[in-house]
Amino acid sequence: EGTQFRFTVPMGHAQEPAATPMAPSPTLPAGSHLRVLVAEDNVVNRKVVLMLLKKLGVNADLVTDGVQAIAAVEENRYDLVLMDVEMPGMDGLAATREIRSRFPLDRQPAIFGLTAHATTEYRDICLGAGMDGYLTKPLEPGRLQELVAELSAQSMSRDLTSSVATP
Repeated sequence: EGTQFRFTVPMGHAQEPAATPMAPSPTLPAGSHLRVLVAEDNVVNRKVVLMLLKKLGVNADLVTDGVQAIAAVEENRYDLVLMDVEMPGMDGLAATREIRSRFPLDRQPAIFGLTAHATTEYRDICLGAGMDGYLTKPLEPGRLQELVAELSAQSMSRDLTSSVATP
């Protein structure tokens, strides 16, 4: 009760060629190869996040709690973790603190909280736990696209720098 949902359905004219569904966004750098982890316990939210990422040409690994998120970061190098703030067991705040304390800087991904709380207080809580930022639910596709594009560019820049530096 009281929940509001908004969505946009892009509709083309009959004369326009149909767009390829789930095509990568043209604003992303070519060859985007971000490694993304989604830590989300809610089934509907998981589907939405994964669908939005797929539309951006990004595949993601999925876990359902903070303990699994830490284990996944331990096993893989991620560029981005989208971390639900409120999960059963170990929540996203505790998992973020653990990741920040356990792994060296070169192994730490960008971590963005996912929360329905769009308040300054909650933003401060997320940043205080070591998150780089947060996205509010329901997710705004444009904001997620900006984040993915920014991190893709940073990742490509790092890859170019390291390939030039190492013979």
